[in-house]
Amino acid sequence: MPLPLLLQFGINDNYDTTEFLYLLVCLYLSGLFSLTPKKSHTTPLRITAARGYSECVRHLICHGANPNSTIGGRGALHDACEGAHADCTQLLLSRGADPNLQSEDGQAPLHFCTTKDTLECAKQLLEYGGIVNLPCHYTRATPLHVAATRGLEAHVALYLSLGADPCALNREGETPVNAACAAGDSPQHFGRYLRAVEMLLKAGGSPGTPGKKGHGPLHNASSNCHLRLVKMLLDHGASVNVTNSAGYTPLDCALQVCTDYPECQPHQLIQTLFNHGSESPSVKVSLGHVSLLFELWLKGISMGQERTDHLGSRAVSGVSRGPHEMHLVPFIGFFGCGLSVGGDTGPMISYCPGAA
Repeated sequence: MPLPLLLQFGINDNYDTTEFLYLLVCLYLSGLFSLTPKKSHTTPLRITAARGYSECVRHLICHGANPNSTIGGRGALHDACEGAHADCTQLLLSRGADPNLQSEDGQAPLHFCTTKDTLECAKQLLEYGGIVNLPCHYTRATPLHVAATRGLEAHVALYLSLGADPCALNREGETPVNAACAAGDSPQHFGRYLRAVEMLLKAGGSPGTPGKKGHGPLHNASSNCHLRLVKMLLDHGASVNVTNSAGYTPLDCALQVCTDYPECQPHQLIQTLFNHGSESPSVKVSLGHVSLLFELWLKGISMGQERTDHLGSRAVSGVSRGPHEMHLVPFIGFFGCGLSVGGDTGPMISYCPGAA
């Protein structure tokens, strides 16, 4: 390793052999050896904390390393939390590291607790005075926003138990509820996002507060075809006919993605929205969407397992059914539509009010 780089890290002729070996091992494991001198935007303390080498962290602090140094844009505590190294986190905090130290991009250590393995780090930060509602300087996201976005149920529960605000807004005007509904787009993770949102709603989170573009929790849940989450939001009072800045309702959002989530029962999602009073869609829908939904509808998609032979007396007469049964009138109206040309995208179906 070039001598200038060693000098940059504070190594000089007065270091004894043990100290030199400690730092040399740390630098070697970090991959900082190079054939030519170059500026390094980090410190030995950050390197060791990021890799979980608690004994090296202890040695460096005992020899004067500053636990609150932010060379390279962040401190050693940020690195320890990001790596889920609870031992290093506790050691740094016990030696004076600031639990609310902000990185160059305005994030506190709690914002770096982004995996389920970082729960112990989060607990230690809060025990040492971490501010649970401290927003990022730039994004205004709180630790609760971060946990909700990641679907971290245990983190959400921890933060809420210590007074985290479930209605806090980030710079985009999103609440933690909306952030969770937007991020839960993978069916394999639907469960944890559902549980996270449930906790947020029970703590007083709003089921309907939209972001700056008017896209609310129900829009996001419908766009992800998350049936159980849609039902939960509706049960907590989310408006089924609210429009975003593009003029789309949750039903419009669901229709645009129904063919992308065939395993998520999109027909039941659309049925649920109708059951709660959704108006007929205003969005242009491709023939593929309509054929899929129409096929499912013909098979009988009412929640009471009723077949389409019930259609006549109630649908034609315009009589709506109960709140937990399918409203067939708007659904039939959806299929009473006119063909129009969709430009380069091929034939499209555009809903025509009164065409049914």
